[in-house]
Amino acid sequence: MQNQKEYLDFILNLTGADEFKELVKDLETFRQNKDKYPIHNTPLPAYFWVLKRGGGIKTCVSAFADYLYASKLFQFSGKERCIMHRLDYVRPDSPFAELTRLDNTIKINAGYHRFFQGVVCIDICDWEGVTNEPHFTILLKYLENNMDKILPIMYMHTSSEDKIKSVETSLSAHIRFDTVHFRFPEPHEVVDLIEAKLLSQNNISLSKEAKSVMTETITDVSKNENFNGFVTIEQITNDFLYHLYQTELHKNKVSEKALQDYIKKSDYINRLKVNKPDKQKLGF
Repeated sequence: MQNQKEYLDFILNLTGADEFKELVKDLETFRQNKDKYPIHNTPLPAYFWVLKRGGGIKTCVSAFADYLYASKLFQFSGKERCIMHRLDYVRPDSPFAELTRLDNTIKINAGYHRFFQGVVCIDICDWEGVTNEPHFTILLKYLENNMDKILPIMYMHTSSEDKIKSVETSLSAHIRFDTVHFRFPEPHEVVDLIEAKLLSQNNISLSKEAKSVMTETITDVSKNENFNGFVTIEQITNDFLYHLYQTELHKNKVSEKALQDYIKKSDYINRLKVNKPDKQKLGF
């Protein structure tokens, strides 16, 4: 199995994806038992993923598709192993053109193959609170009829248990699925990731005191309504390196003072620390 262990190890080393890791471990057991005691036609379920905005959805979907391909748990054909698609909300009294757009996207990705087979990841954030409407039911019937070719992953950014249960109720009427919750890493885990994945590429590390300052900074900016998870984290790191390389570098370990100086000077960081004004307080 080409790269199967590599893909598995990548997933098992993700931070904040505990339920996702358990899912893949269960699939690995399923694969091993299926190899020993073959069974006929036992399809995988669809999935409903719940995660924070900017929580690394594309990374996780791509890794999952690669694992399924290498493990031969799903049949793939087409230009890509996975398709990322945002399904915009459409009012019930309007034609459901979004379903046509989704279907066209899937067909285009078949390439020279007769049809596309693979993972289709659908952003249903626009449908929060309205998954009981007729158009969403039509989407689910479409997915149900194509489960022999595509493995759907629908995802939403929400922390509301009521909204999650509402989506699950709508899905249950038409497709078999599992829900997977993703936990966004804690600030100290984020700082460890910044150092291990981003700063280490430039042979740079943080002192113990600098780590504490960075952890506090990540805690502050994560409260901002425009915080976009790993996207924002990467921008902060790039901004920090950009400023750091405008100073006189004497060593590769960043001190608390150097980090504090950066935070004071960085317009980007200071903008992230400020939320938009509350319109009600302003009398709007």
